[in-house]
Amino acid sequence: MQEKQKKSGRKPKIKNHFDDIIGESEKMQAVYGLLKAISPTSTTVLLTGETGTGKELVARAIHSNSQRKYKSFVKLDCTALPETLLESELFGYKKGAFTDARTNKPGKFELADGGTIFLDEIGEIPWSIQAKLLRVLEEYAFEPLGSIKTVRVNIRLIAATNRDLQKAMEQGAFRKDLYYRLNVFSIRLPALRERKDDIPLLVTSFVEYFNEVSDKVINSVSKASMDLLCEYEWPGNVRQLRHALEYAFIYCKGAVIQPEHLPEEITRKLSNLSDILDEDNPREEIERRMILEALKKYGFRRSRVAKILRMSRTTLWRKIKKYKLQ
Repeated sequence: MQEKQKKSGRKPKIKNHFDDIIGESEKMQAVYGLLKAISPTSTTVLLTGETGTGKELVARAIHSNSQRKYKSFVKLDCTALPETLLESELFGYKKGAFTDARTNKPGKFELADGGTIFLDEIGEIPWSIQAKLLRVLEEYAFEPLGSIKTVRVNIRLIAATNRDLQKAMEQGAFRKDLYYRLNVFSIRLPALRERKDDIPLLVTSFVEYFNEVSDKVINSVSKASMDLLCEYEWPGNVRQLRHALEYAFIYCKGAVIQPEHLPEEITRKLSNLSDILDEDNPREEIERRMILEALKKYGFRRSRVAKILRMSRTTLWRKIKKYKLQ
């Protein structure tokens, strides 16, 4: 069997998505592998990465591929509430626990019983609540505010943060025991600038989505626009890219998204090319500078640069000779 597979010469199939997560780059293939391994278990998962990398999307994918998929997926943003409300939101309260507690209210942990609870930005949880959270993870038990009865739950915790929790732990801002209890299985989500090969795929997906939810029909994104999108560094990651396409849909009156339809922070580099207009052949000068910058950025690896610039290696080599960029 192994010999037949070897002779067939088939390349492994590249996945371009996992549930609603989109990407076919090497970094995303590695993430898919981790998700496939961890999803069927009930192990606690810690998702790390910059803001906008899609941590909630990954958490939902883990839940939907687990044995708990028919139970609740409960989310709580730990930055959305002050400390006094965060505790009651997590653990619930009994009638009379405080002035406005007129009825019993279950907390997020109780609502997630049998399913998955997703705590976003867990690095922002106050020290006073961290000990109670640790107990839930160790004993799956807690007391709601104003209650003397212990509530036991069967939950899976997925936590996410854009902070360096290890650094926060060393600085005394995050409990060591909680950190090690959370960091059972960690998945780091790559920033969009680390997987720029996925940008065209993401752009196509967002264009299809906004076509469905809007009353417009936009067929494509121009090559000039796509070049700008692929060149931009995306500090806000996939979320920022999505918002950029939504912005473009508002301003685009035709069927093709052009550079002028994109947000200013993406097209700002165009203004830096004004001096090129004084050249004898501005178009060739723009091309020369673009190729030179790509060569510098990717360490003069011509195969990589040709792929990024969407041209053949032969064409790239010819232009390198033409513009004397050896």
